[in-house]
Amino acid sequence: PHMLKGVAISVAWLQKLGFTTEEVWPSKFGSYFYRDDRKVKVGMSQRFGITISLNNTQGGDEYMIDYVHELQNIYQNLTGEQI
Repeated sequence: PHMLKGVAISVAWLQKLGFTTEEVWPSKFGSYFYRDDRKVKVGMSQRFGITISLNNTQGGDEYMIDYVHELQNIYQNLTGEQI
């Protein structure tokens, strides 16, 4: 078990999990990804890494994530729904 590693988040994994809408930042250094319901946004940035947060809150909690299982767990905590 100590040799097991999580699955890293990638654009391909976001698409498999239903995050199909990409909004490129004006700076071109990152993008936001959304599912159709747009409840949650996932930010992928070359500078800031990968974050997940509720889409409709300004200045709300933003969580740094690296792995698919973190995305799934935090998504469920934020929305009460599984992906």
